[in-house]
Amino acid sequence: MANAIGSETDAMLKNMVGNLSAHLEDYHEFFQNETADGHELSRAYIMGLLKTEAGKRNLERINEG
Repeated sequence: MANAIGSETDAMLKNMVGNLSAHLEDYHEFFQNETADGHELSRAYIMGLLKTEAGKRNLERINEG
């Protein structure tokens, strides 16, 4: 029973990540300028924020996630 709940939770989390990735793709053009595309960096930043403990979510601590 616990294993079924765990796999269901994993499936929901993977679905949420997929949805977030699709949503971020909608804003891809806003992370570009004439010389660079910061889309992947912005995606990594957002994913890092989600992995970081509440209350510690900021750019300085992003690499701790």
